[in-house]
Amino acid sequence: MELSRAEAKVKVSDPITRGDIDILERWESKLLEDAIELRRAQLQRGDHPEQR
Repeated sequence: MELSRAEAKVKVSDPITRGDIDILERWESKLLEDAIELRRAQLQRGDHPEQR
């Protein structure tokens, strides 16, 4: 369940948390690299999902 939620967030470009990255890594998701790039971009523009 948590894997599908994390993958869905990547697919729609929702804010990605470190926890999402951990889940994708644990389950060896094909979307891990996309999630890392998306999170990096979000952080660079000042969007910090953990602070919401």
